Amino acid sequence: MPGFSLRPALSACFKRLHFVLLSIMLAGLLLGQSENRPAQAVADSPVGAGADSPFGMNVQGASRYMPSGSNDNYSLPYGQAQNAGVSWTREEMGWHRIEPRPGQFDFSWVDPAINAATQRGISVIGLLDYNVDRSGGTARISYAMPDLGAWSNYVRQVVSRYKGRVRYWQIWNEPLSETYFTGHDPAQYARLLATSYDLIKSIDPGAQVLTAGFSPFGLPWMDQMAEAGGRDKFDIIAVHPYVNSSYVPGSSMSPESVYWATTDINLVMGWAARNGNKPVWATEFGWNTFDGAPNRVDTQQQANYLARAYIMGLASPIQKFFVYQFHEDTSNPEDRYGLLGTDWRGIKPAYNAYKNMVARLNGAIPQGRVDPYEGTGSYATLFDFNGGGAAANCGPNSGSNGYFNCFASSFANVNAAIDGERARSGQSLKLNYSFQSGTNDRYVTMVTPPLPDLRFQPKKIGFWAFGDATQTELRLLVKDSAGQLLFYDVGRMGPQSMGWQRYEAQLGRPKAPLGGQVVYPIKSMEIILDGWPKNSNYNGQTFIDDIYAEDSPPVYLYRYAKNGQTLDVVWADGTDASVSIPTQSGTATVYNRDGAAQTISATGGRLNLQVGDAPVYVEHVAAPRPEPGPTPGPGPGIPSNCPASGDGNLRSLFGPTWERYDEAITTGRARRSWMWGPQAFRFVQEPYDEAPGGCRSVLYWDKSRMEITQPNGNRGDKYFVTNGLLARELISGEIQLGNNRTVPAPQGAAQIPAAGDGSNNPKAPTYAAFARVTTLKVTDNTAPNRAGQTVIDTLDAGGNRGTNGVLASLNVRLTNYVENTRHNIADVFWQFMISRGPVKNNGIWAEGDAVDWPYSIGYPLSEPYWAKVTVGGVERDVLIQVFERRVLTYTPANQDGFKVEMGNIGGHYATWRYGRAEG
Repeated sequence: MPGFSLRPALSACFKRLHFVLLSIMLAGLLLGQSENRPAQAVADSPVGAGADSPFGMNVQGASRYMPSGSNDNYSLPYGQAQNAGVSWTREEMGWHRIEPRPGQFDFSWVDPAINAATQRGISVIGLLDYNVDRSGGTARISYAMPDLGAWSNYVRQVVSRYKGRVRYWQIWNEPLSETYFTGHDPAQYARLLATSYDLIKSIDPGAQVLTAGFSPFGLPWMDQMAEAGGRDKFDIIAVHPYVNSSYVPGSSMSPESVYWATTDINLVMGWAARNGNKPVWATEFGWNTFDGAPNRVDTQQQANYLARAYIMGLASPIQKFFVYQFHEDTSNPEDRYGLLGTDWRGIKPAYNAYKNMVARLNGAIPQGRVDPYEGTGSYATLFDFNGGGAAANCGPNSGSNGYFNCFASSFANVNAAIDGERARSGQSLKLNYSFQSGTNDRYVTMVTPPLPDLRFQPKKIGFWAFGDATQTELRLLVKDSAGQLLFYDVGRMGPQSMGWQRYEAQLGRPKAPLGGQVVYPIKSMEIILDGWPKNSNYNGQTFIDDIYAEDSPPVYLYRYAKNGQTLDVVWADGTDASVSIPTQSGTATVYNRDGAAQTISATGGRLNLQVGDAPVYVEHVAAPRPEPGPTPGPGPGIPSNCPASGDGNLRSLFGPTWERYDEAITTGRARRSWMWGPQAFRFVQEPYDEAPGGCRSVLYWDKSRMEITQPNGNRGDKYFVTNGLLARELISGEIQLGNNRTVPAPQGAAQIPAAGDGSNNPKAPTYAAFARVTTLKVTDNTAPNRAGQTVIDTLDAGGNRGTNGVLASLNVRLTNYVENTRHNIADVFWQFMISRGPVKNNGIWAEGDAVDWPYSIGYPLSEPYWAKVTVGGVERDVLIQVFERRVLTYTPANQDGFKVEMGNIGGHYATWRYGRAEG
């Protein structure tokens, strides 16, 4: 059947490529439109302090610090921990040392560690492990299942001694591994856990019991352990999400690569949801800097990855994170996970990175991940499902044709429908699926329609899914123009409590055994739901929405709220990249990974940063984003039969227009004001008489909007994409619905400041105020030719004119007189309007008109006026002039290259017409 590239011949490709649990956390959310659409559920309370703090460390002073004498009070290890901001420690209290001879208990090496930690406000997890072997006359560690009577006596002695000081107890370590639990029998561990749990609760009813740290988090082992009596015998689930636990030389070691995104963390959270919704803690994770380790990292990478893992993790349901370990292990030269040297004094870069990260994030409220490229020319929505579509049913070894084709392998079936039952925006693809116990050939796949033409070669493809807490694996299969099948693991189904989650494939990193590097263009793709484990029967329901492509570097931005401000943490994984963040602040404080601070200035409402592997922390006030919701139609009283969303097949056609003028800014070729802006924020169909069907596609940007009225016109013509007479409409209060038709807007002229901050800007004239000085009809408010005169004219918030001779010192003069509308243009604006610079046309860079003013700005509708305008909370003298399509501003206090800017008329117009800017 056409379109189905997955067939029984390829079923071997879907044998489970089970990669070991590689990291913890989920990813979160994005910067453009995605700021107003949660990626997943994130914490709604501040990062706590004390016992509520998530900042843990395997200090392990009890078992690994060598005191200098009998008077050593362990101030060195725990003083260093306190200085770094550590609030929790995990302390191993090994049975073989606690009871070196039967019935003789030695706590002399544990007491000073517990005292030193608790005196400094550091809470303790007590790790109870392992069995003891006395066969050689000296107590040694054994990893075999212990005698439960002898084990219980050991547990009773330890818990009783530290009752009231240690309230959290962890039972054993990594029992899924043969290395640490001989035979790794889930039923045996269930008995060990249950015995320990009941005993600890009898001694200290308020104590909390943690499972052993599971690495990997293996199914069906975990299910078997729960069924064997372990399900109700713990209070907290512990995991050990080591990125390097798979030991695949050369594989990516970054926390974003697997676990700390939507992969194995969803396996953990799904299992937790099916087993009592217990909290999840990460009691070990870290990166090894030992030169001989198969997946070593250098000390700078260790520092970067450690901070990034926490930054991502705090946006996930994981509650606490314990770095392994605090100092380099003297007993094992291959263990170089530490933040301190073997002497507990030498500081590695990770120590300062950890300390600064704690200082920055304490008290911050996680808001999720933000995508800096969504809505820009580097982003395209491929399918948003808002156009509807017929249901599709696929049984074993069958497929169907439809808007989204489906295919079910043997032992699987799926029912697919497009509706609005649950959607990230508009409608979504709903999948009800079933997997029966059988062979590895057990999956369902959704085959997309042909991909729309893109103006770029995507580096990543992603989609959003709302999960069902199953262990179902999500995969992406891409077919390129060379016929290669490129296969990507993108995650697992998370529980519903995690909300909508992003699943993303880096196209340059396909999985074996299919294909190599992408040969563009991409011809087709499929989203695959792969049933696992193979010996279970289960049903599931998931929703998929907003499939997208991006031509962007691997940049990650996580947003927090703190002290009435925004704290954005941003980095690029393994590369360098430019990032532009919308802001309401005139300046921002930027802290580097280790805490050094600098102040940067905003340009045109943007903070422009160069970022790399090391995270930076940006304190500012972010531009507000509304709550998610459907795209509203035109304002009250404006008739429209147009669908809510723009034609997705046309959206990519706007790209070359943005690229021509603004890509020079994002690539650093030019230092000038945006023509459109770094990202679009609303894509809609709007009524227009001359458009086919009476509706045209419109894409809104900060600085204006783009329109395609005749989609079948000459795409090479500059005017194939137009931008509207937005200034005229905002000032007149009339909306243009055709070449020769306007209708009054019920809300009247826009009561929005034409320049500066959107609120707390009381002296700036609004668009409505400009009606008193603007030529909307041929003879209204015209001016004589005053070329050469100095501009000292002023305008207040009510549209009242005046003069201020002091402003003559700014030396702005009138120049070109435009007969068409009978207005003078300020010389600072004219020089901007005729400026030249690098522009891109058909993929080729050349020197050209950087503004193309007749196309983008139009004729002047007013004289230039000085006004008192609040910008970033600071009142400034700003020169404002209204043109047909735009408003230009001149701010003498701005940096060179940004003194003249396009006003944010696109955002103003969308807010006026729709009640809010974003769709």
